[in-house]
Amino acid sequence: VVRIDPATNEVEAEIQAGSDSEICQGIGAGGGAVWTCDEQDIVRIDPATNEVAATVPVDKFYDGGQIPVAFDHAWVLTGDGSVLAGVRDDAVAVELDLGVRCVGIAAGDDALWAACLEDGTAIRIDPDTGEVTDRITGLDGARNLSVEAGHIWVAYSGGVALIDAATPEVIGVADAPTGLSGAVFASDGGAWVRTPGALARVDEDLEVVEEVMIPEESGGSVRVAFGSVWTSAYDDAVVYRLDCGSAPCG
Repeated sequence: VVRIDPATNEVEAEIQAGSDSEICQGIGAGGGAVWTCDEQDIVRIDPATNEVAATVPVDKFYDGGQIPVAFDHAWVLTGDGSVLAGVRDDAVAVELDLGVRCVGIAAGDDALWAACLEDGTAIRIDPDTGEVTDRITGLDGARNLSVEAGHIWVAYSGGVALIDAATPEVIGVADAPTGLSGAVFASDGGAWVRTPGALARVDEDLEVVEEVMIPEESGGSVRVAFGSVWTSAYDDAVVYRLDCGSAPCG
């Protein structure tokens, strides 16, 4: 795990989280910890020391890129992606059977959401009861999602779908397909979408209002933090930072 100082854009620490012989995808932060993975385990890093503080066996699903921290747990898909595990106090505290294989997990204010590639759905999970309370269909190839202010943005084969959490129904679809290796991140009423070879801004009207071309062809993730948009090109070992200046990153 590489830690970057946003004040200088310099790498200030590199933390060896485990074995480098196996690919492991997954990172998240919250509750005073950074979470990543080592093969099928998840690893807690203490940001105060930049050292591994704990390793938790969870049989992590290899393709889950995000480890959201919410509702007093770090959440990770396990097995074939059909079980959601909540880690607390460096142990698996809860396991929820989703009934479908999912890939992406995101946390909202009152629920967890999952993008489920197996049947092309996005599902809402009540963190208190563990029940799947809502299921939105018609999202073939759903892989990645992000939640903000009662809206869920889901990257799927048809583009990026915007879901109203209150109904829950699809409001519309933005023509910004992420492909197999892109991502979406909700911010300031819209979303940033990592598409093949580009980074696009989609507004609340589901229009692409900005597009920044990226030289590398490989895909990557996207996040908004420290007044900037950050995106990666994972096959090329590159991270890009787009400065939003004094305006919000919307």
